[in-house]
Amino acid sequence: MRRTLAVLALVSALLVPPLEAAPDASLESVQEQFREVIKRLAPATVVCMPSGIRGRRAGFSSGVIVSPEGYVLSDSDAGLVIDVGAGGTPVREWRSRVDVRVPKIDEGTFVDYTASVIHRDRTRDTSLLKIDFFPEGGFPYVSPGTSAGVRVGDFAFAIGSNHMQDRGSLPSLTSGLVSAIAPLAGSGGGTAEWLYVSAGVNDGVNGGPLVDLEGRLIGTISLAVDAEANEPYQFLGKAVPMDRIREAYDGVPAAQPAFASMSLAARSPTAGRALETSIHDVVAGVRPAVVSIEVTRSRPLSGMQPLGRQDVELTRFQGPKSGLLFSAAGEVLTSLYNLTNVAALVEPTWERPAGAGVEEGLEAIQGIRIHLASGTSYPATLTAYDPALGIALLSPTGALEVALPALPARAPTLRRGQFAVAVGDPHGADQERTPLATFGILSKVHAENTSAPWRGLWQTDA
Repeated sequence: MRRTLAVLALVSALLVPPLEAAPDASLESVQEQFREVIKRLAPATVVCMPSGIRGRRAGFSSGVIVSPEGYVLSDSDAGLVIDVGAGGTPVREWRSRVDVRVPKIDEGTFVDYTASVIHRDRTRDTSLLKIDFFPEGGFPYVSPGTSAGVRVGDFAFAIGSNHMQDRGSLPSLTSGLVSAIAPLAGSGGGTAEWLYVSAGVNDGVNGGPLVDLEGRLIGTISLAVDAEANEPYQFLGKAVPMDRIREAYDGVPAAQPAFASMSLAARSPTAGRALETSIHDVVAGVRPAVVSIEVTRSRPLSGMQPLGRQDVELTRFQGPKSGLLFSAAGEVLTSLYNLTNVAALVEPTWERPAGAGVEEGLEAIQGIRIHLASGTSYPATLTAYDPALGIALLSPTGALEVALPALPARAPTLRRGQFAVAVGDPHGADQERTPLATFGILSKVHAENTSAPWRGLWQTDA
């Protein structure tokens, strides 16, 4: 019989030490570095549309100028035209002539140029364009860099525009972390196939640049991602790494001038880099205690939720979940939401349909397996859970013969606005992949006297 988990002492022991900025990483210095990146990036970020076509037929992509002569990198849909065929089915055609809208940042306007597509690679979701002529002094541009050496926890900036016909709308920017790196199959983890970032999550950024703290191009944003139920990155931005982009044009002579300005300079020891190093240290420090949880079930997790006067089915992530190893005996703490539908805890008066209850979801669990970063794995069972706090305790089904890491106990002082890093592992047995990390702040603490199940808990945008 499952018991309710006593959590007060347990949770205080498991709180990850809060991230503090390095002593020389003043926030003002970090912000100034961010501003400098934006100043260099925004004038070179463009919008690409099929030449002479506007309205609903015109597909559009963001892009980035990578040379003063007007070479432009975008996604593989640059020049897309969408028509309606027989029976109302969409018919897609990719034109070789593209209008490129270059922003005039100081004036808040744009200048339209015409370009030709030099090469298009749909596998890597990239295309290279060349603007017909360039103004005296050339275009503002972003130097192509390299994606080699990019790490989870690096700062990244994505920029683009989904206002292709509004001449008063300039590109908008998002900042975040390189949150995960998916290795290219067969590379042994040495080559990145995709970068996943907590920046660049809106449609308008598609095809736009992803740059590092030095403002060097490390990839371009791609929306060619399948948001399937077991896709662990479906709520992150996705980018084609710069080294894979360069490979797409290795055999295209006309493309070589686009990469003549390639920047491989060493990373500068700035305040932003010092803060980035702190994030790396946090991720590396907690990674051994972050586990991946595979759950086999007799039926999928329910996504039924109350919405107004009706019940709706929301997509639930059905892949491996994350948890926290906290004892040498192999016990793991995880969210109750990972194991069942907790909608009834949020809306206690909800007349839930069959299969949407907490107990029903738990009873559907047939097996649990814990995967560690070291490659060790072992079976576990649900031994306790607390509906009030929405957490669950998983324990090994037998004694373990290997030494297991655990986070040290700490009773931190938490403050609103304090930096926070969230680290997870949604990869199951595939430990070749990197952990997933996001960065933010502690946003607020919920009151103790509320009836909601998150009473007394911290909320964060990480």
